[in-house]
Amino acid sequence: MHSGIQIWQAWLDKQDKSIYPDLLFIADLILNSDAKLYCKMSYGAPFIYRYGPIGYFTVDKKLGIYFAFYWGKLLVPFDESGIFHHDDRKMVKLVMLKNRMSDEDFLGSFLQLLEKALVIDGEKYGK
Repeated sequence: MHSGIQIWQAWLDKQDKSIYPDLLFIADLILNSDAKLYCKMSYGAPFIYRYGPIGYFTVDKKLGIYFAFYWGKLLVPFDESGIFHHDDRKMVKLVMLKNRMSDEDFLGSFLQLLEKALVIDGEKYGK
């Protein structure tokens, strides 16, 4: 996944330096998982893929750092801890990341959603 990390780094170089720790942590967690995920730039943001899009990172200067689950609407029933940011998006659902990387409960919930997202990805795009 070395090339994925290089893509992350190029994107990070354009971001506010205060967000580095959280984004690098979550990028390492996702890209070095056993799920064989990869990263590529789309629409100016780093997207995470396995068979199809899993999600992408977005930085909102007012709201903070988010991971946007591509099939988030299908994940809402699995969000037992309520970590999704509530907005009016139809399919994509956001999870706020800033200052949450040291919260083990949050990380566990995030990883459970990521696991469910991989199942949905397999159902929609898998071979």
